[in-house]
Amino acid sequence: MLNHLVMFRRKTDVVANAGLETSLIERMDTLNAQITGILNDCLFHPLQQALMADLKPYFACFEWAAVDYTL
Repeated sequence: MLNHLVMFRRKTDVVANAGLETSLIERMDTLNAQITGILNDCLFHPLQQALMADLKPYFACFEWAAVDYTL
């Protein structure tokens, strides 16, 4: 099974919003069930694009780290 781990750092000029962060995490967690072919088509899927648009104002674009790994 392929695992996808993504880490974010909130922008320094953005006030923390626990409700928004929880909502964004829930949306990320549900993508696997919502996008068929998650391993290949995820980046271009409208749900992923909408999530990314909502993440960008809150998190610094170049302060993300993503790792794919198998167990």
